[in-house]
Amino acid sequence: MRLSTNNLVSEYMQTAESMDLAESTREAKVRLFEEIERLFEYVDEFDVNKYQLYLLKTRKKVSVNSYVKMVRPIYKWAIRQGWIASDPFEGVRKFRVPLERIHVYKPCQIEAMLAVSNDIWQARILAAVTAGARRSEVLNLTLDDINFDDCEIAIQPKRDTAETWEYWPKNKKYRIVPLVPMFYNLIVSKIIPSLKGQQYLTLSEKRHWTLQRQRPLNYRRRINPDENFNKPFKRIIERANTLLPSLDRISLNRTFHDLRRTCITHWTQNPKLSPQEVQLLAGHADIKTTMEYYAAVRDDVCRRAQTSIGAAGNDPATS
Repeated sequence: MRLSTNNLVSEYMQTAESMDLAESTREAKVRLFEEIERLFEYVDEFDVNKYQLYLLKTRKKVSVNSYVKMVRPIYKWAIRQGWIASDPFEGVRKFRVPLERIHVYKPCQIEAMLAVSNDIWQARILAAVTAGARRSEVLNLTLDDINFDDCEIAIQPKRDTAETWEYWPKNKKYRIVPLVPMFYNLIVSKIIPSLKGQQYLTLSEKRHWTLQRQRPLNYRRRINPDENFNKPFKRIIERANTLLPSLDRISLNRTFHDLRRTCITHWTQNPKLSPQEVQLLAGHADIKTTMEYYAAVRDDVCRRAQTSIGAAGNDPATS
């Protein structure tokens, strides 16, 4: 009897191996296999090369590599169960992906964005650009996460209680990040006085109580409790550009996540922090991800390199 792709995924999702995965990973695997099922109804029909070509129609190569890596363990599990004879991924090579430039915001750009933002958006921007928080971490930041005595922020899981919904940071990692004076002052002077019976620091009162009425929240709503996020951020960039000279204006292609990248880049430039310490602060599961920030050529590197060029800009300095 042939095993259907749908039955394969259903069986796998009930295993201990699956239960140990992060909730985001489990959901991602299910979504990917819904797509695979439309292409290959039965497990023995699966062709990884056809799958890669199908993904390339709408995804970048780096995403295709990630998706292939995510679905392969399920087929390897099927081999161990004796349901398929061989690994369809055997010998398949990843697409070569060039290292892309890491985009960072200039100090004047951050100042302009803060200047045109309300209190909540200022808190969101500061949490990302000074503490390296991801968007889901920013939106799930609560008053209990703030240690005012030691000027620290805890990026930590949340339990499902009357005041909070269940939340797990990426990689299920608990970490401590710095609370800088500017963010500290904003929380104390503006954010805390505006809280009316809620714990969440970067959600409006209206949004918070809307979510409370909708509980229990599904996974997507818990990691992204403010679905109206990207458009307001683009408007902030547009308004910030009115305060900036033409050479410093921000591209509308820049993202909120670039604020986190800016923070991590600054950490890598701090001689007092080792790569391993930056990895802990950033919450990277793999040190290779952290090292990409060290390998990326930044503007300051180019400026320093220019000092080896002669004053006229034509003749290289003697070695």
